[in-house]
Amino acid sequence: MTSGMTATQLPSSALPRVLVFFPKDTSPVAVEESFSAVRAASSLEVDLIDSLSWYDERFSSCGTWNSWALEAVKGKSYQNRRPYFDAFVLTGTGRVGRGTATVASLALTVGKKVYRLDGNTLKQVTRVIEDDDGWITSTGETS
Repeated sequence: MTSGMTATQLPSSALPRVLVFFPKDTSPVAVEESFSAVRAASSLEVDLIDSLSWYDERFSSCGTWNSWALEAVKGKSYQNRRPYFDAFVLTGTGRVGRGTATVASLALTVGKKVYRLDGNTLKQVTRVIEDDDGWITSTGETS
């Protein structure tokens, strides 16, 4: 989480808010390293919120993965009526878990941007594909 904020105390600035997804065992150092990479790869100044903190803050009140995903994608701050998040960034190899896949799919459906951090580059995700081992994010590139 940036600047010691809790997820429910999202910044009131006009900067785009981006939820960055991490595997559940990611260390705080790795989160900060990924935040630095996202900032370096972004052409805009953004407020970054990590998915681990957002999960800790919001999942119990949402109750289900689908409700949590819906709140992340379509939820708005009661105070300023701004969306909680304007875009989403996925870290890792492109294979994601159920919660991340649900958020990414819903975000794409409603027209929000989803990116995958690939080294020091942000690649736009175009689809989330379910396979036998879970979910894979596609940037439309062929290997």
